Amino acid sequence: MADSSSSLPSLFEKISYKRCFLRSVDLTMLGLLFSLLLYRILHMSQNDNVWVVAFLCESFFTFIWLLITCIKWTPAEHKPYPDRLDERVHELPSVDMFVTTADPVREPPILVVNTVLSLLAVNYPANKLACYVSDDGCSPLTYFSLKEACNFAKIWVPFCKKYNVRVRAPFRYFLNSLDAKEDSEFSRDWEMTKREYEKLSGKVEDATRDWDADDDFEAFSNTKPNDHSTIVKVVWENKGGVGDEKELPHFVYVSREKRPNYLHHYKAGAMNFLVSDFSHISFFFHLVYFLNSINHCAFVQYPQDFYDSNCEELVVLQSVRVSGLMTNAPYMLNVDCDMYVNEADVVRQAMCVFLQKPMNPNHCAFVQFPQDFYDSNADEFIILQSYLGRGIAGIQGPIFTGSGCFHTRKVMYGLSIDDLDDSGSLSSVATKRMLAEGSLAREFGSSKEIVKSVVEALQGKSNPQQTITNSIEIAKEVGNCHYEYQTSWGKTIGWLYDSMADDVNTSIGIHSRGWTSSYISPDPPAFLGCMPPMGPVAMVQWQRWGTGMLEVFFNKQSPLMGLFHQKMRFRQRLAYISISMWGLRSIPELFYCLLPAYCLLHNSALFPKGLCLGIIVTLLGMHSLYTLWEFMRVGFSVQSWYVSQSIWRIKATSCWLFSILDITLKLLGISKVVLIVTQKTIPESRSGSGDEPPQHIDHGLSPSSGKFEIDGSLYFLPGTFIVLVNLAAIAGYWVGLQSWSCKHGGGGSGLAEACICVLVVIIFYPFLMGLFKKGKYGIPLSTLSKAVFLTALFVVFSVRK
Repeated sequence: MADSSSSLPSLFEKISYKRCFLRSVDLTMLGLLFSLLLYRILHMSQNDNVWVVAFLCESFFTFIWLLITCIKWTPAEHKPYPDRLDERVHELPSVDMFVTTADPVREPPILVVNTVLSLLAVNYPANKLACYVSDDGCSPLTYFSLKEACNFAKIWVPFCKKYNVRVRAPFRYFLNSLDAKEDSEFSRDWEMTKREYEKLSGKVEDATRDWDADDDFEAFSNTKPNDHSTIVKVVWENKGGVGDEKELPHFVYVSREKRPNYLHHYKAGAMNFLVSDFSHISFFFHLVYFLNSINHCAFVQYPQDFYDSNCEELVVLQSVRVSGLMTNAPYMLNVDCDMYVNEADVVRQAMCVFLQKPMNPNHCAFVQFPQDFYDSNADEFIILQSYLGRGIAGIQGPIFTGSGCFHTRKVMYGLSIDDLDDSGSLSSVATKRMLAEGSLAREFGSSKEIVKSVVEALQGKSNPQQTITNSIEIAKEVGNCHYEYQTSWGKTIGWLYDSMADDVNTSIGIHSRGWTSSYISPDPPAFLGCMPPMGPVAMVQWQRWGTGMLEVFFNKQSPLMGLFHQKMRFRQRLAYISISMWGLRSIPELFYCLLPAYCLLHNSALFPKGLCLGIIVTLLGMHSLYTLWEFMRVGFSVQSWYVSQSIWRIKATSCWLFSILDITLKLLGISKVVLIVTQKTIPESRSGSGDEPPQHIDHGLSPSSGKFEIDGSLYFLPGTFIVLVNLAAIAGYWVGLQSWSCKHGGGGSGLAEACICVLVVIIFYPFLMGLFKKGKYGIPLSTLSKAVFLTALFVVFSVRK
């Protein structure tokens, strides 16, 4: 209960940023883009078809920049004051924390263990917390690791709270050694805790099947990742806790039932289980498949364990159901298994927004913290959050990004803003409708216990049960594969299905019902995670994101739908349109990378001297300086800016190209989209430590190292093809190919196109270097041969006879 006295200071404030100068820059660039389009239209009849292609590409770029300008117009964020909570709130609400994992090989158990330990040690009353780990791989190794982690947590949590340790993930805290001369109680406790963590790490990394003799592992016998019954294990129960610093929160392991040939809906399905239980391509690229068939290889794949077409959402939904039966906390935090808590007060910071009186005047449905990373592979992602994230936060609120987000349970249960009265309580009309006979059972399933927990959640009550072990059997029931059939789970309730980007899908559903969201970006970052190293693994992840966004763009939750009858603000809808269209950028970006080379070879002018060339040069200069300023303003280097620009072009012309292919085949009913679990690693570096600010770690495959791992998969064919085509055009230009064409009636192209070709080659620098390197940083002969063949065809079709 919060004190609503108006004389007390606010628990948070909304900070709006003024950006008059940047607005003028955005508008100037937008004006230049429209001027370029107008110039193309006025001179279209005097040029060949290449201008039509250029006009279409530039029209798409103009539309995207228009959307970005609208999104960034009014940036904002919320600043919490957690130190004021104690004087304003007499009793803190309960919070259920969800961690999802799916593969003990690609998501090492020691990584999951560190994330869980950081959650168990947050600065919040332990008797008000419950941590649920949803293991979609049904791995006894993961369960064994969590049991061992629980034993270590009895040492780690009191140590963190006694000495107010800031970084509460042991693998990061113990990176640096302690001063050998220091002899104090802290140093002795530090050494002892480190030894215990090293023992834990050794047990997890060297674990064998010794647990088979343990009766506690009987449930894992004869199980397969995609074929097993529901498993619910209470690893630790906080019995009669009063929030003492030595206490541990409830700790529960969950693995939902999975059967072959059943849809499991990705991460969202498992999250929904937790919440309620415990609570196309151009002609040249079509030839690629023919070339691959010659080599008897359609695609170079890595050993894969992957979710089926919809299992990730189910991971989330089933988490919601389990927690609803066991603890039914009014607020829920979900984090990825590799995103540890870096700010111990993160829960208190989120509560500052939810508990502000009068009753949540902005009707905040969730609080999103930005995703930051302790490695150096995510500079561009951080920039996007810093500018676009704050821009969206200044409209109707940030977009749910899948991790580091606090949700309100009643909103996840499908509550609309219209269901509340002026005081923020459930209105009488909504109460009558929801409590009508059979209504909740039709929406939430046949379990009476689930219906009861839903009623309590909508009324703002936590689960009154004192012993969560009493709910284990009921929790297993709602984890059944058949439970969600003919219910609203994944449709209007919980995390929404029908896309790999279940977070964006769910976010659209929430904002469409009139709710807002809040963006908190503390310093130090609240959560830190790892990004896959630059190369094949990162390409898989980028394709997955692009495919998921396109699924959102074309499914029932599309931001294009409900334009006039939903409660989402217009600019918020533009933000969703911009994000969900990311994958569509691949085609215009690919063509625009090839057009200058085509014009050099074809001897036609893409950027004629005069006004058109002036506009292009001004746009390139302004955009480069603008984006460079954005990077340097948040502390990144010029090299980081250059590498990020390069990576953006690579993902746009390669990964997202295959995202379009994925979504096309799905829409035509030819194939289904699968979610591949990307490899996650813990870097063995000593670049940060305990209470020092987190520093970026070089994997040896990071942008700062200038290395880019390449293999024989098709992801690397478009980039190689682009580099070879532009090199061929440059070579032809300088050896006199243009002069030969002019003698046969060419129109005359010039230096501008050649300079743009050089710029394209510089942007695709990793592929240029790959031509001269061997091993994992060099382009494989199979990829190079295909690219050379496509380049030869391109040159033949481009050169004017």
